[in-house]
Amino acid sequence: MGQEQERNKAVILRNYEEIWNQGRFEVADEIVDPEFHDHPPTRFFDVGLVGPASLKEAASHFREAFSDFHDTMENVIAEGDRVAYLGTISGTHDGELFGFPATGKPMAVRGVNFFRLADGKIVERWGQFDVLTMMVQLGLAPGPGGPPPAGGPEGSNAEGGSE
Repeated sequence: MGQEQERNKAVILRNYEEIWNQGRFEVADEIVDPEFHDHPPTRFFDVGLVGPASLKEAASHFREAFSDFHDTMENVIAEGDRVAYLGTISGTHDGELFGFPATGKPMAVRGVNFFRLADGKIVERWGQFDVLTMMVQLGLAPGPGGPPPAGGPEGSNAEGGSE
């Protein structure tokens, strides 16, 4: 494997270990390009953000919802300016997540991300994680054949009552 691929893999591993796992958001300023664009198919965050602010916002949202949040690398592959990362995120839901209050329940789901890097910085990311399984594990969505969960952000007004 070439020197560029090894450098790119190291940047991605640093992203997960230092920003996502340790909450050292300032690292994003070093490894994320100012024109970074995120391309997730489902985004629960401000998709208008670009650059390091986009990554910081996503990571802080999860770390606030799961104070013990951890991303465990399962596989990382680099080719040219691209890096593929497969990992498992886990944590205990002890803060608000997507408008849902803490449930105190644990979750662990897989996610895959594809990155494009230039000059040692992350320029683009495409990713997907198993949102449905996470929501079922947290009791926020029905499991197969189960009834819908009570509560949640839909059907409630700001005062907490039904509409």
